[in-house]
Parts: sequence; structure tokens; C-alpha cells
Amino acid sequence: MRDMVLDTYAPTNVIELGMGNEEEEPTPEVKKFIELVKVANKPLYEGSDISLLKAVARITNLKCEFNLPHRGIDGITSLMKAMCPNDNEMMANFYKTKMLLSGLELPHYRIHVCPNGCILFWKDSVELEKCTMCGAERWYMRQTVRGKKIPKKVLLYFPIGPRLQRLYATKNVAEYMTWHHKHQHTDDFMEHPSDGEAWKHFDTTFREFSSEPRNVRLGLCTNGFAPFSCYGQSYSC
Repeated sequence: MRDMVLDTYAPTNVIELGMGNEEEEPTPEVKKFIELVKVANKPLYEGSDISLLKAVARITNLKCEFNLPHRGIDGITSLMKAMCPNDNEMMANFYKTKMLLSGLELPHYRIHVCPNGCILFWKDSVELEKCTMCGAERWYMRQTVRGKKIPKKVLLYFPIGPRLQRLYATKNVAEYMTWHHKHQHTDDFMEHPSDGEAWKHFDTTFREFSSEPRNVRLGLCTNGFAPFSCYGQSYSC
């Protein structure tokens, strides 16, 4: 857990940004880093082999893996807190768990979307109340959270730069980020695409780019999207 925290903040050099100067007020990033290091080293209760950070990270992972509702996680965390010794550090609900892990989040944007997927309410369209294509309402008109209207559909956008930084900052992953350049090809075996004609053509066309092993090529992922009727449903672009 501690290594994960160090890897997370390595791209921002937050470890050197005021850790040794006690006279200056730590920046918000440094404060997050210090707090996460503390919970990574803090046992769930005295004598426990599991740290507080590991416990809440595992619970959050289970929520994502099995699509558990917030109320379900509230029940799990409250049960764990009751089962552990009285001096335990376990969070009482999912909200506090999420706040504890917020320092590990990748930078992201929440962008409102047309309920039918026509447009993004973004940039020049950010003030629109309805979709300009189909006329669908942007908001649930009778539902609010703390006085704010609730959008019908939201897109989470993760910029590619911080994601690549996180991959290179993680020690065991960074080695694989240059594997395409360093590995030896084996004849008569299907291997990584770097052995293919398209990859080799790209290398010869853009020699400056391909000469740096840390430069990466990005591919499109169509997980869950079946353009060729694999699941019996036709689709046409």
C-alpha cells in the first residue's frame, strides 16, 4: 500500500515539495500525500496485519467488481467496524471511505451527456438545458441533491496524460511500457504487434518517434461493443 501511494505521487514530485521544510505550510497535494502515507502504515486495529488503507481499498474494489450499491457498502463497513476490536480505525460508511481514497484518484472531469447519447453538454454547449439534436431534457426536473439539479447522464473523462504518467510511475508496470522496444522476436510465433508489418511501417515512417522506447502507441478498445453482430444484434454505423 505504501509503495502504491509513493507511485501515485511520483509524477508530481510531491515527495520533494515541502516534506523537509517544517516552516512552510504544506500544499494540498502534500497534505493528501502525508495523510495517505499515514493510513498506509496504520493497522486497522492493534495487532492487525491489514492496514487501514488496504482494508478500504479492498472494499472499494469489491464495490466496483460486483457493482454493489452505496447502501450495501455502508452495511459492510458498519458490520466490519462492529466486528473489529473497539480501538479499530475502520470507516463507518462508504462516504468516509471514498474521502480517504480520494488522494489516489486520477484527474478526471464529469461531463453531462444527452440521455440519448447525441451530444456532450461541454464547452460551447455547457449552458444548454436540452439536447439540440433530439430535444431531450438534460436534468431530472424534480430531483435535486443539496439544492443542485441532477443530470440524467454523466460521462467521466480521464485525460490521457496523467494516466500515462501513472503507468510510468509504477515500478513494475514501467518496465512493460518499453517491452515492445527491448524484447526479442521469436520466429514462427504470434507475438506482440510490434512484430507486425504495420508496426514496422510506422517505425520507418516516424523514425524520431520510434527511436524513443518510452513513446507509446495507443489503440482503441471496444469492450462491450459488438459492431459485427457477435451477440445476435445488428449494428450499423
